[in-house]
Amino acid sequence: MIAAICFYVQSKHVDAQQVPKYKVAVGFYEESLCPYCAQFTTKVAEPLFENGLSDYIDFDLIPYGNAKNTSEGLVCQHGEAECRLNRVFACAIDQAKHQETWFPFITCVEGKFGPDIEDDVESCADAAGLDYPDLRDCATGERGDALERAAADATDALVPRHQYVPWVTVNGVPLLDDYANLKTYICVALEENSRPDVCFESSALRGPTAGKSYRSISWLKRVENALLSAFG
Repeated sequence: MIAAICFYVQSKHVDAQQVPKYKVAVGFYEESLCPYCAQFTTKVAEPLFENGLSDYIDFDLIPYGNAKNTSEGLVCQHGEAECRLNRVFACAIDQAKHQETWFPFITCVEGKFGPDIEDDVESCADAAGLDYPDLRDCATGERGDALERAAADATDALVPRHQYVPWVTVNGVPLLDDYANLKTYICVALEENSRPDVCFESSALRGPTAGKSYRSISWLKRVENALLSAFG
């Protein structure tokens, strides 16, 4: 029963079945001016790119969050600046293609979180090796429109629907308010003989279960309870 739930509850944007077997699909549904999203980016996700665990994940960032399409146009939770930055983020991902390039750009911008955050986009683009004029043209043009619609569609297609941001999934399974423990969930989701040494640096993977399979009943039960809560 648990396995069936985990198999069918998939994000349509992050399809775990299309990710290489040795990788884990991580979905990060966010909005650019959300302080909790900035904290997740810099405190939880960035270390994965520093300790090598990013080699084992397919990281998909979807910048839309709690935005709403209304009769008067798109309304973002934190105002027009957030709508503009969401498009910049989407364009950076589209331009860079590889997570090792676009993620440092987004981390750089989110690390400048504050009222003048947009002023740092150009310098962060330069630092990440992105073409700022192309990025600006994309964000203010038709390509930005298309990417914004794609992000909206991906967010709206979540099953179960997101309840807040950051909304983080591992192989399509939402972590709900336990997203700070993303590293542990990634390590558990990896096949036992594919786990890198960094997985065993976490206290969650030490103790009497060290060296054993982490497809544990307790973890699966936790996932099942989280899913039931999300649907309930």
